[in-house]
Amino acid sequence: MGVYKPFDVNQGERYYNPFAFDVACLGNVYLYWLSKSVSAVPLLAPLFGRMTTSVVNDRWNAEEALTFVREIRAGLTWETLSSQAAQEADLECLDEPELYWHYLSTEFQSRWKSHRPPRTSWLTKWVQRANGTHTGCWIIGHMRRILNI
Repeated sequence: MGVYKPFDVNQGERYYNPFAFDVACLGNVYLYWLSKSVSAVPLLAPLFGRMTTSVVNDRWNAEEALTFVREIRAGLTWETLSSQAAQEADLECLDEPELYWHYLSTEFQSRWKSHRPPRTSWLTKWVQRANGTHTGCWIIGHMRRILNI
């Protein structure tokens, strides 16, 4: 699972929604392999954004994601469907959503800004990286228990 695991699981939360985890993992698979296809199918960006957002309560469930995929599919032309997707692995876009949103016009970006994942704060990134180590995981786990967060 490694590369597709959402970063928000490294925040040491005591309770985590396993269904949100599954949607984020699938979103990361799509994002990893299809981020370059956003220029051909712009609605992939909002799909990726809502499937992989680090704000778990804003993340789509599987049914919502599937409904949006069906809407995308219904709006595609035969020419787009018959063209070859740009399948190139892109590890960086998993950590930085700006990399796939920049393929889109500013008009499209502003229209779909509610689907754009928020930037991750430096503190959250630090907690995620610290929690990736044995010592950091132990410290953060104890701190969350003590503070009841």
